[in-house]
Amino acid sequence: MGAATLIGLVVTLLQSILASAQVGGMSPEIIAEIEAAVAKLLAVQGTPVTYAQLEGLRVTTKW
Repeated sequence: MGAATLIGLVVTLLQSILASAQVGGMSPEIIAEIEAAVAKLLAVQGTPVTYAQLEGLRVTTKW
């Protein structure tokens, strides 16, 4: 499996989780985080990835 296939799989999985979260009444903060992750992945899908884009995908621990 190539990287593009894996990214496509992750995007599909996150979109499925997002749809379930919205229907299940999950907290708006979590839904917003999932939406942001999907938007970031879709923004770079199919383009050459730069180091700045990779750094933009980093998450910080909140605990």
